[in-house]
Amino acid sequence: MKKTLTLCLCMILFCIIAYLVSFDKTTTFDQNIYKIITFSKSPIIKTILCFITSIGGVKGIVIVTILCFIFFKDKKNAFLVLINVILIFLLNQILKNIFMRDRPFDLMLIDESGYSFPSGHAMMSMGYYGFMVYLVWQANYRKKVKYIFTILLSILIISIGISRIYLGVHFPTDILAGYLISISYLIVFTHFIKRRPLK
Repeated sequence: MKKTLTLCLCMILFCIIAYLVSFDKTTTFDQNIYKIITFSKSPIIKTILCFITSIGGVKGIVIVTILCFIFFKDKKNAFLVLINVILIFLLNQILKNIFMRDRPFDLMLIDESGYSFPSGHAMMSMGYYGFMVYLVWQANYRKKVKYIFTILLSILIISIGISRIYLGVHFPTDILAGYLISISYLIVFTHFIKRRPLK
């Protein structure tokens, strides 16, 4: 019941943001959040956030996926990780090509191409590392270990989103929408694999 309510709430909020973005009604919100996140700019902060953003990018995700295949004793989980990342990527590309929102080119601190809404890094980080959290809670680890993993991965997910805003390659609403749609996706995906386990 809680998962259904969460799914509905996330989808409603995503639709509201998507509607506002489509009619260019998020400018004030985006500008205010951007000012808060970029209150202090320095080469050191930029370097740190460039590294963090890379963890949520294609190369970072590929490296982690390869490590999953190497270290997961249960190869079913490794295949689920691979299927998960492919589905998130495809969903993101479909949504980007539906909304076709341009990036904030005048704010960019790094080079980036493609459409902006919803953020691919936000979707990938929430959908990918969020699924890692799910796998951790399904494993036979002590609760303390599960909580530590959950906190660390949650910080990583949020940090990736912040890094994208700071580096000027996404509007805050891109990030928020990316998180919301990926939470919705994760609820559906984990429900599906629980009912139909991979053999």
